Order: sequence, then structure tokens, then C-alpha cells
Amino acid sequence: MKPKAANHKNLKEINKLAILNNLRKRKLSRAELARVIHLSRAAVSLLTEEMIEEGQIHETGTVRSCAGRRPILLGLRPDYCYTAGVSIARDKTGIGLVDFQGNILCYMEIDDTGNAYKILDNIAEGIALLVEQLKIPYGKLLGIGVISPGPVDTKDGRILKPANFTKWHDIDIIKEVQSRTHIRAFLENNANSIAIAEKSYGCGGQFESMIVMTVDTGIGMGVILNNQLFKGGNGFGNEIGHTCVDINGEVCDCGNRGCLELYASRSAVLKSARNISPAVESWPAIVDRAIDGDKACMDIIHRQAEYLATAIVNCVNLIDVDAVIMTGDIVYKPDILLSLIRQRVNSQAIARNMRKIPIIISSLPEHSEILCAASVVLEKYFTGEIGPSQL
Repeated sequence: MKPKAANHKNLKEINKLAILNNLRKRKLSRAELARVIHLSRAAVSLLTEEMIEEGQIHETGTVRSCAGRRPILLGLRPDYCYTAGVSIARDKTGIGLVDFQGNILCYMEIDDTGNAYKILDNIAEGIALLVEQLKIPYGKLLGIGVISPGPVDTKDGRILKPANFTKWHDIDIIKEVQSRTHIRAFLENNANSIAIAEKSYGCGGQFESMIVMTVDTGIGMGVILNNQLFKGGNGFGNEIGHTCVDINGEVCDCGNRGCLELYASRSAVLKSARNISPAVESWPAIVDRAIDGDKACMDIIHRQAEYLATAIVNCVNLIDVDAVIMTGDIVYKPDILLSLIRQRVNSQAIARNMRKIPIIISSLPEHSEILCAASVVLEKYFTGEIGPSQL
């Protein structure tokens, strides 16, 4: 009898997760849920009533109906639990809190001067301050998601040796965060976290498979295949920024030669721009000057498009994805760059005679890095990998 009870319990949890994941996308009635997860209306009613009592979901209103009673819509209850997000980047460190629906509730930039351990102290103090300001019980904190440039060891919770990131090399960051906050924490490569967030909260939700390319101080890539994050055998793949685009090029900090980051990252582009004018200090400045007719700045955008398109063609020829989503600095007035990339990719990709590959800009909100970090934890909850219990 006990094995049957255990199996029944497991099946119930699987069905609850199916309900949560569908309500994560949009509000649905009980009848609609029954159709999409292939259960009887009676079974769905029992499950949803239990989930309402647990506080995971709630009734959110009614929808118009041609006849009879108006169906009652169900949705995730935003205050069921909260997740802290920590984004450690080369140019800044930010923290914030996200609710169960994926809404960013607050954001704070952390003083990242000093060594890594001092910054970790500041992160822990900042999280405590935000939790206090929002009056969130610690028991409602699902966890802390920490993201950083890769490579990272997600299993052991350790930042390895990302290029231009010496301060954080070989830091057991999850151990350090947990010891300071007493809240469970999880580490992920920032590019992978963006892909997770795009799948659940951005325009990537419409695609089963996609590449998400981030272009800022470095160049990263996250890959979603069949609605799952693809990380490879040991989790160290997808480092598009450290693939070679010039076999005779400069030596990169990673040890490779001619890496994409050396030619298409923010620092590389600004280096080219400063040869034109010391006054050009940002990607927006380059774009604005190009729009105003500055030929030199337009040439920089053309060269940027060529390098990025070359990398994208290599990727889509290896992995047959439905779309490419781009984010980072390039989201500023992206029409010129995006048009050039689309033209080049869809004239060179091996599938060019069969279809055009959608190349679109991310739709994630401001301070999306916090949502991306929090998504690392939320994704573990919505897949059943973790429950609501504390560390």
C-alpha cells in the first residue's frame, strides 16, 4: 500500500506543477486547465482548491462567456513567495527581489569596490535591507539566485576563471552567500540565466528552441532546446564570446586567439570608436552619430554586424533553432544593427533557402538581470527540483 500512496503523491505533485506552469504563462479557468493538462474537471477542481489553500494560486476574476456562468480565472498568487536575485557583472553588482509571478519589486546597486569578500558582505546586507523594507517574512524567501559571467561551476557553486574577472576567480560564491544570509542559493552563468528568463517571461516563450545572445562587456550565449536549457555535459559550453572569428587575431585572456569578444564586445567597439573621436564613450553615442549621418560610426556598426552575424551563422548551422534573441547594449535603437545582422544571417545560413530565422530583441524589463538571477531559483521550483522549504 505504501508504494501506491507514494506514487499517488508523486502524481499529484506532477499535476500541480503542470497547473503552475500553465498559469505561469497566462490566467486560465479550471475548464481550460483541464483541457491543456488532460485531466478531468473534477480532478482539476480538487487540485486547484488545495493549491488555493496552500496560497500558490488564487481566483483573479471572471471572463466573458456566451452562455451560462462566467468562468472564474485562476492565476499565480504573487505573494506566495519571493526570490532574491544577485547579478555580479564586470561593470556593476546589483541585487533585487522578485515575486512569485516574476515581477521585479525592487533594485539596488551594490558598492563593488574592495575584494570579493567585502562585496559579498555588502550583498548580504543589501538583501537583508530590501527584505526589511518590503516587510517580507524570511520564511517566504524561496532562495537566492546568483549570476555571473562564465565559466562557472554550478554544481559546486563556484566562479571559475572568467576573462577580465580576476577579483572573483575561484570564489566559492554559493557557500559564501549562504553562510552570510542563511538562505539557500544557486549559481548560474549569466548568459544561461537570460535564456531561462526569456523562455518564461520574455518573447522567447513563443519558441521551443532558441539562442539568446548577450552583447555587453563580454559576449555570452544561452541555448534553449525543446523548452529546456542546454548546458552540455559539464555545463561549460555555449561560450560564444570565446569562439574564434580570426585565426590570426589577437590572443584573448582566455588563451584562445581571435575570440569574438575581442572584436564585438562593448570594450572592443568603443576602442574602435575612440580612434574616431575621444568624445565617443558609449554604444548609444555611436548609434546616434550613425543615425545623424556619421560615416565612421556607421562603419563601426557594419563591422559589429559582420562579426555578430558570423557567430550567429556558425551557431544556427550547428544547432537548428527557431529563433535568435539578442540583448545587452545593442538594444539601444537597434534597427540599423539588427537589419544588417538579419540580412547577413539569412543570406549565409545553411537553411536560408528553406526559411528565414527570426532575429529579435529581448523584451525583458528594466533591471532584467535581477529577474534573470531570480529565474534560476524560480525555474528549479517550477520544475519540481526544489520545494518551498528553507536551507
